[in-house]
Order: sequence, then C-alpha cells, then structure tokens
Amino acid sequence: MPSDEIEAITESAKALQEAAKLGRDAGGWINRIFGPGIEDAVALHSSDRVRARRIEAAIYDWERLTELLRKVNARLREKGVRSLRLMPTKVVLALIENATVEYEDDLHTLWANLLATGLDARADEIHRQFVSILSDLTSNDAKPLRELHSECGDSGVVWFHLGIDRRLDRSRPELSTSDKISLFNLNRLGLLAPGTIDFRTDEQGTIEAQGPLEEGITITPLGIAFCKAVIPE
Repeated sequence: MPSDEIEAITESAKALQEAAKLGRDAGGWINRIFGPGIEDAVALHSSDRVRARRIEAAIYDWERLTELLRKVNARLREKGVRSLRLMPTKVVLALIENATVEYEDDLHTLWANLLATGLDARADEIHRQFVSILSDLTSNDAKPLRELHSECGDSGVVWFHLGIDRRLDRSRPELSTSDKISLFNLNRLGLLAPGTIDFRTDEQGTIEAQGPLEEGITITPLGIAFCKAVIPE
C-alpha cells in the first residue's frame, strides 16, 4: 500500500479516536450533534473517515468545544428540553468552527445559546445566516443588542431623544462613539433599521411631529429572530 494512503488511514483513525474521546468526555454530545455512530465508528468505511476528518477540521480548540457543549447542556436543562433534532451539517460545522475560535466568554456563550436553539426540537430552526451574523459581532455589539432587545417590547422600536425639544427631560445618556459604531454594524448586518417619525402640518402650514421629536431604532424581523435564537428570555 502506498505510504500516502497509509498516512491518510492513520490520520482518519486518529480523527475518529478524537471524536470518540470527545463524545465520551462531553457526555455523548458528538452523537447528538452529528448523528448516531460517530463516536463508535471505525476506519473501515470511507464515508466514516471523511466525516470524522471533516468534524475534526472544524474544531480549532477541543477545550473550547468541551466548554461550549457544557454550556449547551446547561442551557437545554434550564429550558427543560427533552427532544433534540439533528441540525443541517453545513450549519452545525460552521457554528462549531466559529465557536471554537472564540475566546471572549460573552460571545462564546452566545454561540452556545445558538447551538442549543438549533438542537431544541421545539424552537424554530436556525438559519445559516445566523452563524454568519454572530461571527461578525463583537462583544461591544452584543451589549447594545441585548439592551435594545430588552427595551423594544412588543413594538420592536426603541426611541432615542434627538435633543430638539428642550422641554423633554431624558435620563438616557448620549450614545458613545463605540455605541454608534455598534449600532452601525448591527444595521449593516440587517438586525436594526432606522425608525420613522410621523409629521403633520397645522393651519398655518407649520410642520409638527406626531409625538416627541426623537430618533427611532427598529429591530428588524431578522433581528428579532436572531435575538430569540441567541439571547435567553
């Protein structure tokens, strides 16, 4: 047998062993995520070898994956989830790849929440776009997104005072440069959109605003779905 084929088989066997070891260490989560049999697979079938090597290639840091699965397990227990579903391979592999290179704990937890939502058979299925969006977020972006999601209520709109009407006394501090950059990024990703202000004219033709002169920020339907998937209620 050529040496390159021997090396490929050896590497495949190592990948399967690592997958099996992780599955045992993490309480069987590899099987739950990628389907039954991956932990106990042997290097006899080419499909098993390719599958194991692809999973291994998506995992940058095995310790971060173990921590991710610990958080996922805790999240599912907290929600009382008993029925799991398999996620599309192209979604879960991209999610695992991004989550295992994430060392900011706040964002790492969002990845765990997203994976838990994807596995929860009762929740809406997560889209590949959610993985792309989360990979583009910084910890600075996550904070205002949480706050806006919490404040918007049923209307989906949060209002910021423009400072035009001096009679309005608002306790909300002026947005920092960092917050403005984050809001711009959240808008770029399609999670937020500018709100609108309704105007009318009086008998003299003077333009008046319907309600206080404030600037609105709307969480888009995509933003609401994304927040639901990554931010605990």
